[in-house]
Amino acid sequence: MTAGYRSFPPVLARTWHAAWMLDADYRRVQRPLCLGSYCNCMRSIGCTPKAYPRVMGLTTAIVSAVAACVASCVAATAAIYSAARQAKHHRTQADRDYGLRQLYELYGPLMMLRQQANELRSRIGPPGQDLTNPDDWRLVDHIEEISEDPGSSDYRIMEMLIEINRRTKAILYEKAGLSIEFPPPSSFRVFLAHADLLEQSWKSHKNEEGKIQTPFPREFDRDIERAVKILRTRTLAEGDDHV
Repeated sequence: MTAGYRSFPPVLARTWHAAWMLDADYRRVQRPLCLGSYCNCMRSIGCTPKAYPRVMGLTTAIVSAVAACVASCVAATAAIYSAARQAKHHRTQADRDYGLRQLYELYGPLMMLRQQANELRSRIGPPGQDLTNPDDWRLVDHIEEISEDPGSSDYRIMEMLIEINRRTKAILYEKAGLSIEFPPPSSFRVFLAHADLLEQSWKSHKNEEGKIQTPFPREFDRDIERAVKILRTRTLAEGDDHV
């Protein structure tokens, strides 16, 4: 199989033919080309011995450039991966810090105040009352009765409940932006109305009646407990990611 001068330019034909012959020779003897064969190949393509160093230098330069390009690509990929990993770490840490802030500044204090209020509330009224039953004995229906005796334990407990409600309202007003849902659940709004009306009724020593009657919203405690559970689960899981 040869290439004629009619199909290729003379130099290209000689180059292809010389390369083909060298390859056939290598496969026949199964050994590397000797220096003489290499020189004959170089001469066949018009490369004189003086040009050998320039050809070899050009080959070395190309190999070095390719190696540098590969190294640059590897380094750039590693830098991008490291930056993405670091950014994810910062986001996770920021989310965890915000969740802890929600617990420490909003839901934690609310839960403690509500537990204290429920403990005191259970000491007012008939024994065995069900505080979770809205149809059971309700405080808003007995303001006049409790206020008749300022020296009674019920009166003192009522004063403490009013103060706890004030502190609870202050937290809700100041830390509402930390709620896990915004706007906050409706039970927060109803509690604020309940606390204001209860305090006004207590000051006037009158039971809440008609349109102003606003019993304590039972969902308020459940919403707080649900938020605390969600935040604790979330922050603990995010904390494990850092270990």
